[in-house]
Amino acid sequence: MSEEQIAELIGYVRDLSGALCSMAKTLELDYNRKYPPRRPVRDVDITYVKTEEEKLLEEQGQTGEATLREWTDIGPREQAVLEREEAARARAVGPGNGAGETRRR
Repeated sequence: MSEEQIAELIGYVRDLSGALCSMAKTLELDYNRKYPPRRPVRDVDITYVKTEEEKLLEEQGQTGEATLREWTDIGPREQAVLEREEAARARAVGPGNGAGETRRR
C-alpha cells in the first residue's frame, strides 16, 4: 500500500470513529430521556397544624392513638370463635379419654 492509501484509510477510520461517537452520544441521550435517574428520597414535611383542642388533649395525655391493651383485646367475634372451638374440644374428649384422644363417630 502506498502512503496515500494509508492516509486515506486513516481518514476513513477517523470518520467512522466520529460517526460511532455521535451514535453513542445519541443513544445515551435517548436512554437518559426514557429512563431518567432516580432522585434521592426526601424526608416528609408534615404540614398539618394542630387545633387548640388537639393541643389540649395531647397535653393531657390523650393522643387519640390506641393503646396496647386496645390492640390486644379480644373482640366479641373472636370470643365466639374461641368458645365454639373450646366446646368442640370438650365434646371430642370423652370421659376416660383424658389423654387428649378423640372419639370417632
